[in-house]
Order: sequence, then structure tokens, then C-alpha cells
Amino acid sequence: MSPTALHPGCLLPVSSAPIVASAVASSLRLPGVADAAFAVGLLYWLAFGTVILGSLVTGGPLPGPARPALTVLTIPPATGEIAWTAAHKGVFDAVGYGFAGTLVFTVLLVDFLLRELHQPAIHPGLWIFSFPIAASTDFAIRWIHASTLPGGPILTGILLTGVTSPLGLLAAATLHHRARRTLPS
Repeated sequence: MSPTALHPGCLLPVSSAPIVASAVASSLRLPGVADAAFAVGLLYWLAFGTVILGSLVTGGPLPGPARPALTVLTIPPATGEIAWTAAHKGVFDAVGYGFAGTLVFTVLLVDFLLRELHQPAIHPGLWIFSFPIAASTDFAIRWIHASTLPGGPILTGILLTGVTSPLGLLAAATLHHRARRTLPS
């Protein structure tokens, strides 16, 4: 494939899916499967991520409708940390902090590009924001619990409320948009 044919959304199936499978395998107490899936996800995150980032840096800007896919760049470090802590019984170690640093940097990068990600109308493609937001929030909650911060349950509640509300609004807006499109003229 041409590097220009790849965009950040390509990371979802090739990188994030195996990493999520690793977290599930750890939960099911299948450490060999968890390690193998983690290695596959990490390999493809590094391989595809490098090509995708190179294309984003050297190529022209993404078309408007494809720009929200930039938020997908936050998913591999978030799911990587989730899988790592699941495999290591919730312990947040040096590797976890490495994923944290990568995630924070990527979130800051995406925040810097928020104006570019703006979409003028509601459409189903906006659901691409849901997975990065959910994965990053899961990451933050695991970090809160691993670090035993005072007020951890309160912070967790605030995070869950802060994430559930916009996703609920997105769901309502999507249903409203769909109802408007299916009404007879």
C-alpha cells in the first residue's frame, strides 16, 4: 500500500484490537495468549504508526471528514497501558509510566489540533471520538487506582460523569439526526 493510503484509523484493527485482546486474555488468566496478542499489537503499532506519522508529517493535510481519525492516535498507548496493567495485576510500573507519557503527549497533540477536528454537522463518523475517549478514561481510572490517590473514588466518579455525559449527548444527537433523515418530506 502507498503510505498516503494509510490514515490513523488503520491503527484500530491492526494495533488496538490485539492489545485489547491481550487485556481480555489477562483477565481470563491466559498469560501466554495475553503476551502474544500484546506483542502483535505493539509490533503493528510501531510499524503502522511510524508510516502513518510519517505520512501525516510529510503529506498534505487530511481531508476534513477524515480529520477526526487523528484522535485514534491516542488509542494504542491507552490500550497498551490497560493491557500491561491487566497482565501485571494492576501494578503501574516503568512501562506503565512510559505508556502514560506517550498518551499524555498524544492527547496534548490532539488537543492542539481540536480546531482542525471540528465537524460542522452531526454524522455517524463522529463516533470515532468514542473509543479514544473511553480508552483514555479507562487508562486514567486504572492509574488513579494503581497510585491510590486520596479521593480516588471521587475522581473516578468525576471522570465517568465527564465522559458519559458527552457520549450520551452524542448518542442523542445521532438518534435525532437519524430520525430527521428518515422522516417523510
